[in-house]
Amino acid sequence: MGKVLAVSVLIVVIFLAGIGFYFYQLYTVAKNIKIEEAKLVDVSLEGFNPAVLDFYPEKVNFIFGIVVDNPSNYGLVLDKVEYQVYVENRYLGEGFKENVYIPSNTKTSLNFTVESNTTEILEIIFDMIKREDTVIDYKLNGTITLPIKLFGAFKVLSVRIPFTHEGSYHLDILEGLKPFSKIFSSSKT
Repeated sequence: MGKVLAVSVLIVVIFLAGIGFYFYQLYTVAKNIKIEEAKLVDVSLEGFNPAVLDFYPEKVNFIFGIVVDNPSNYGLVLDKVEYQVYVENRYLGEGFKENVYIPSNTKTSLNFTVESNTTEILEIIFDMIKREDTVIDYKLNGTITLPIKLFGAFKVLSVRIPFTHEGSYHLDILEGLKPFSKIFSSSKT
């Protein structure tokens, strides 16, 4: 009976030590992981053809990039990366990526596209042409959700890490339209 009790206690101690070590790993990752960079990478205008005097795009695609820094010695899978995008202080859209693997000791780049064909964003572009403005301001809000799993398999809870980034992006395509700004200034949208 004494040997059974000793083996049972040993198994419980090993089990609790394993849980403690695993939670320490996750604590280290959660404490150190961060969004190092978030920026607007590219803007493309679909259906926009100044050569035939078609100045009103059908759709605007925004490509954003974030860099997730995991300086810990442990790789992990993020449950979700969620984001909301604002352009010129107006809500543009939102989205998410799920099950994103972030290796240990790396900076991992993630890109995502927000597509807009709303009249509001098209009016922003049209207004920029009228003002001869080629710089668009944006804001990116989001959270990364880090799962806490028991033995790497059973999700116990999640830690949400918020991020915010604001910046400006130069729209090269609008540079050549400055001569047309007077035409747009006199017309109504």
